[in-house]
Amino acid sequence: MHSLKTKIWSFFVAIIICTTALALPPEWPTDGIIVEPDMNRAPLIAAFRDAQKSLKISAYKLTDKSIIAVLEEVAKKGVSVDVLVTRSIFKRQGETKSDETPLDRLKKAGINVHQSPEFYAQTHHKMILVDDTYALIGTGNMGTGSFDESKDRKAERDFWITVTNVPQVHELKTVFKADFEGHRTNLKHSLLVWSPDQGRTPFTNLIKSATKNIWIYQQDIEDPEIAGALAHAARNGIDVRLMMMPNPFNKPKDGNIPHQEMIRQAGGKVGLITHVVGHAKVMLVDVGTPHAKVYLGSANFYPPSLDKNRELGIVTSDQPAISRISSVFEDDWHQADFTPREL
Repeated sequence: MHSLKTKIWSFFVAIIICTTALALPPEWPTDGIIVEPDMNRAPLIAAFRDAQKSLKISAYKLTDKSIIAVLEEVAKKGVSVDVLVTRSIFKRQGETKSDETPLDRLKKAGINVHQSPEFYAQTHHKMILVDDTYALIGTGNMGTGSFDESKDRKAERDFWITVTNVPQVHELKTVFKADFEGHRTNLKHSLLVWSPDQGRTPFTNLIKSATKNIWIYQQDIEDPEIAGALAHAARNGIDVRLMMMPNPFNKPKDGNIPHQEMIRQAGGKVGLITHVVGHAKVMLVDVGTPHAKVYLGSANFYPPSLDKNRELGIVTSDQPAISRISSVFEDDWHQADFTPREL
């Protein structure tokens, strides 16, 4: 009898946990995908306001005034808000304005804000954890330029994906605590994709698994191993499509060109987009097949991102999510420029 009661209790606990994890804000996208800049700040703000007890945010940088105001509002109503930002912000060539997170303002609002551990070159991942029950993993930052076009720069193409899987949510909570408190991690065998713990292995494994196509959004392709794996796949008849923006970091010379041309010469296609800033980091594999999957996260395909930064991503086989992302990819692809570039 005791055993039966235990089983019944466990069953109801499981139902409660699953129901809680799936309690998303009203009018949340059914495929769980947020597309930027199309959907703007509204979904992120809805998630922040949905919090009843706690918010945990890894933001790289958090500079958008509208988002900061909402976090102040949420903290004022008693929600515990923890924010992790990086110690080191990358500045594009020619940038002179500071784009640092306003630490003093956040702290004054009662927000617990920490800068990243010193053993990471940057804390670059993008994550929102609501009441420890569901999360968003993203490719985008929380600066105004991520959402709004200015006279100098287009808004950014980015994605966020909703995470409701209980073990994955628990892993996010555990790693956030370690990073927030400055403890090292060993995440080589994890449910999610973490750098520097796993390096480039998850990406090369995805590339090797492809049987039909590999479609990629990237900001950087300077990692020789990943670029070489993509070229190898293209030579073997895989439909490799690499979508980037020209000269993403405003350097005098675009360091992506040699690997872009290597992939092109191997039979892959390289498209450059300018109607939005190509900031997303996404790899779609075998779109249109029953075994399609997608990586979505923060990792750039260059060595510092994979070997020195804290990065985060997720690989999923969820078909509605893949359908939504691949549809946006195809729309952007049709607007890309395929003109070969000089090395």
